[in-house]
Amino acid sequence: MSDTVKFTVSTDRAVKEQCEELFRDLGLNLNTAINLFLRQSLRDGGIPFDIRLACKDGGAESAAEMERIADDPSAKRYSSVEEALKDLR
Repeated sequence: MSDTVKFTVSTDRAVKEQCEELFRDLGLNLNTAINLFLRQSLRDGGIPFDIRLACKDGGAESAAEMERIADDPSAKRYSSVEEALKDLR
């Protein structure tokens, strides 16, 4: 049995519901997504994404970058959450 602990996170109800829907579309649940974030933070030695003020272009640049990565045939792909988690370990 793994040595797991429970902890509480407070957030806005709408944010939680939107994230649950987003992660469900990605084949994840909120618990798994949070664990992915925590493990990636440890791998990166910090928050695993840039934190900056909102883009003046309304996020168009970020959306374009996400689309570029999604269309990149050399980008790493995973067939399951378990495979992605294994790669994180």
